[in-house]
Amino acid sequence: MMLTWGTVHDSGDSGLAVVGLLSTPGMHRFLAEAPLVLDAEEQATLHETHRGLLQETSHILLSDVISAFITKDFRSPVTFVFQHSVTPGPREKVHCVYWERGQNGSGYWDTRGCWVTRTRDNSTTCQCTHLSIFAVLMAHYSVQEEDPALTVITYVGLSLSLLCLLLAALTFLLCKAIQHTSTSLHLQLSLCLFLAHLLFLTAIDRTENKVLCALIAGALHYLYLASFTWMLLVGLHLFLSARNLTVVNYSSVNRFMKKAMFPVGYGVPAVIVAISAASRPHLYGTPTR
Repeated sequence: MMLTWGTVHDSGDSGLAVVGLLSTPGMHRFLAEAPLVLDAEEQATLHETHRGLLQETSHILLSDVISAFITKDFRSPVTFVFQHSVTPGPREKVHCVYWERGQNGSGYWDTRGCWVTRTRDNSTTCQCTHLSIFAVLMAHYSVQEEDPALTVITYVGLSLSLLCLLLAALTFLLCKAIQHTSTSLHLQLSLCLFLAHLLFLTAIDRTENKVLCALIAGALHYLYLASFTWMLLVGLHLFLSARNLTVVNYSSVNRFMKKAMFPVGYGVPAVIVAISAASRPHLYGTPTR
């Protein structure tokens, strides 16, 4: 337990402050089967992260059970550092918990008022706004596995799509006789879909590194949004071309599309992804995808 002078010091009280910390190494055998209760925010984040695939949760105590007390009121959160020998896996999450007594004499592990500030392979740092009986608990979340047949269909279909998109992009790029505004729109659409499908096939399961996983998720979000934006521009170009059938108006449509298509096709998705990443960055990447 780490305390600073400012945690228990009060300018109007010059009395002594007694701090106590009691470690009970064997207590986890009696409290290991107690239920875990997550606060509402953590539950919402958990279900939103796994998107309905969560089946059941099991947990184990990673650390010794400790009891802490201070004879004075404290102003800032108290920091605890717990040592443990088990390293959390990709579908396991560490929680800082305290023991809450129930009305019928039993109790449960609760997370309200405690949170994880840092976790490593063999230690976890917690902060709590109150003192009680504390421990570090690791929860394992069982996620519904995907049907292997659907996985095969997905990868085969995306591989065929990659081949067709590559041929389409080469056709739009190399055939000089058919190059005009509509060809440029379809070329950008083909490139965005090709890159999105390729990234999905090669990197959708790269969840070991959280930063890399979040970057891959953001790139997929951007590429698929760009694909939909280019589809919108293709439809808008067809609508304007059909509405303005004269040569003069058709030329003006081409000039307008050439000026607007790249800022709209790549700029609008970038703004949307930036807003999404700034508002909820933890939703980019999950423990499994």
